[in-house]
Order: sequence, then structure tokens, then C-alpha cells
Amino acid sequence: MIPKAIHGYLLKNMHLIDYEIISRLLHMDLHPGNILINFGCDQDCFPIICGLLDIEDALIGHNEYELMRIEKGSFEDAQDSDEYRTKFLSAYTKYVKLDDGYELRRPFYSLSRELVGMKCLLEYGLKYTQAESVEEHMKNIELKIRKTISDSE
Repeated sequence: MIPKAIHGYLLKNMHLIDYEIISRLLHMDLHPGNILINFGCDQDCFPIICGLLDIEDALIGHNEYELMRIEKGSFEDAQDSDEYRTKFLSAYTKYVKLDDGYELRRPFYSLSRELVGMKCLLEYGLKYTQAESVEEHMKNIELKIRKTISDSE
């Protein structure tokens, strides 16, 4: 059932990513541990990013894909996720304008990450998951996949 539902979702929503983009350099592993910060302030009193580490997996693509990865890793399961996400996006969009329709594309990108996660669990098992059993992790991913698909109907 679920493979057919995923296939149907992808076919129904493929048009969301079928448009011209401005290609950008994507880090692909952006998290606080890979960001060097000078805690002096810029004109709006934001800390200044002075360098990035661990760039060997960088590639060219659409910034929304990396943005979604950051959102998933940082806010998806956080208790105050809406508040954190709002503040993060406010700061992010000061520097990078989002294309119209990002909120519609975000679940599509998110589904792709869940599918990659499931594939990694199937291939690497306990080497991939840290805090849960493989079965528990698979169950959580399947629930997220089902929610994404049902939310689109």
C-alpha cells in the first residue's frame, strides 16, 4: 500500500519542483558544529558567520532543499518548533529570498529525506540509527511518510 501511495503522491506533486531555479552552493551538512561564528555583532546585532567546516559533500542545487534539511534537523521534533522555525526563517530570508511556493514544496522535499532515511536504515541498520532500534526508527519514518501523503489529500 505505502509504495503505491508514495508513487501517487510524487506523480501528483512533481509539478511543484518543475520550474527554473537559481542554483546555489549547498553545504549538505549544515549544523551548528560546522559553522564558525564571531560573536561580535553586525549592524542588526546578529553574530557574524566567519567560516564553514566540513564542505567535502557540498554540491550545486536549489537552496530550498538544504533549507528543508536544516528545518528537519533543527525544528521538526522540537517542542517549540513553530516559534523556532519562524525566527530562523525570518533571519534566513533577510539574506536569501525564498521562491514563491516554498511552503507547498517543503513536504515534497521532506518526503525525499524520509525515503533516503528509510533506504539508509534498510542498508545500514544499527550503524545508521543512534537512539532507537531499527524497527522503531522505521516505524517513525513510515508515520512521517503517511502524514505527508495524507496532508496532501
